[in-house]
Amino acid sequence: MCWPASAQRLRDDMHYHPSKRYHWDFWMIQRGDVVHSFYLSRPRPGAEADPDALDWIGHATSANLFDWDEQDPAIPPGCAGALDDMKPWTGHIIEHQGRYYLYYTGRRRAEQGRIQRTMLATSTDLYSWTKHPAPVMAPDPRWYVSESHPDEAGAVGWRDPVIVRDRQSGWFHAFLATYSATGDMAQRGCVAHARSRDLLSWEILPPAFAPQRYATIEVPDVFFLDGRWYITLLTGTAYGNRRGSFSDPNVEMGTIYAVSDSLDAPFRELSENVLIGARWWEGTSCRSVDFNGARYLFYFQCERRGDHDCGEFTWGVLSNPKILTTTRQGFLRAAYLPIPGSHLGASSPEDAVTIAGTPARTIGSGLWTATDSIGTGSCRSGWSVVLGQAKQQDFVLSVNVTVREGRSAGIVFHAGDDLGAYAVLLDLDAQEVLLTRIFQLDKLQARRADLKRNVMYHVRIVAKWPFYEVYVDDLLLINCVRYDMPAGQTGFLVEEGSADFESLESRVLAG
Repeated sequence: MCWPASAQRLRDDMHYHPSKRYHWDFWMIQRGDVVHSFYLSRPRPGAEADPDALDWIGHATSANLFDWDEQDPAIPPGCAGALDDMKPWTGHIIEHQGRYYLYYTGRRRAEQGRIQRTMLATSTDLYSWTKHPAPVMAPDPRWYVSESHPDEAGAVGWRDPVIVRDRQSGWFHAFLATYSATGDMAQRGCVAHARSRDLLSWEILPPAFAPQRYATIEVPDVFFLDGRWYITLLTGTAYGNRRGSFSDPNVEMGTIYAVSDSLDAPFRELSENVLIGARWWEGTSCRSVDFNGARYLFYFQCERRGDHDCGEFTWGVLSNPKILTTTRQGFLRAAYLPIPGSHLGASSPEDAVTIAGTPARTIGSGLWTATDSIGTGSCRSGWSVVLGQAKQQDFVLSVNVTVREGRSAGIVFHAGDDLGAYAVLLDLDAQEVLLTRIFQLDKLQARRADLKRNVMYHVRIVAKWPFYEVYVDDLLLINCVRYDMPAGQTGFLVEEGSADFESLESRVLAG
């Protein structure tokens, strides 16, 4: 069924996008107490956007990573005939000795954008930029597709540069999305490597990451965290990869990562390779920024054309920040970052979910009881739901869930008068965290998780129409856009067993 669009609402302040435009790939740097973001954008349907600014690299600033101020656009395409006279594509920025070096992907109209080149602009204040007159690095045909040896379509993919410095050696290292010079097309996606002493003259090196399992990997990000170097990369089945490229079988599009002990050594994937991911386009193009001593992850959250759940995926908005963390095994994780109080309204009413008193309603043949602050639901067969009185639209809601026995338990939200509702379930039989609908119990999105009975899990949902995030133990597992989520009641669900629910917290999420 194709669900109708929800009532038209303005985009909230928490998810930045430039006026009348979608937000796209981006890169960030801290200067003083402010983070500067540079990004790509596209006009929204019907928007009377300034045509002179549409092809520029955009610019925004923030002092807290949640609230962004749009600045004048930063860098335009080149003059007619220049090697970058087409809309610039994704880049990166680094500071050295008081000067900022912004590398970006240049394309030429006469070539229909088929040949990608690394261009450079410099600045002392991040507002006024001077372009370097020529490309600063080009692929070496020994390892990569190049102008002398393009791919079968006559194209040269050489884009999305990211630049980091090895403080021990003093070398600057560049990493770019490209393709191996030889091999099967479904396996040629790789990350090129180059190094420089002065950020102008670059020595091209063999690939930093060439696993021979991806058709395309792009938008690299490289950073040092907890004793290792990490690289993150966007990829997916839609790029021509074989199915099963992700360690999580629920993921077909998303951001993978690999690790290395040194920038001079190849990156390698671990047994878990998914940072964020979904069954289709959702959050994409991850980049991170070092801000006041911690590293924060962003991505752009896709939207759907026409603001309905059957619309084609399109560009979107900048996500809220997440904290990047690692496990003992070196697995990379995106963790919840508390939302500033300026975006939080009053606490939800105490009867958001009622078990001890009189609930608004129950569905199914389960038994619901309460002792002190712990609510317990049990259902011998099938599933049962208990709902509270209050209706909520945008909220941050969390609860501790312990599945004692049976299949699954979780949070129900946006329950409407027609008994339609959404739920986030801990499914112990499937070993998945599942976003689903009541009554269908279909798989809208899911992520694999190591779940055990009689273990308490902290489940958190951040709902800000039309964007939703699901965390378990404050690690991000699901992010998505859903339009048919009207204000509704909140509750709990238990399936074929029993579960405890405690420490419920709910806050209204304002703009």
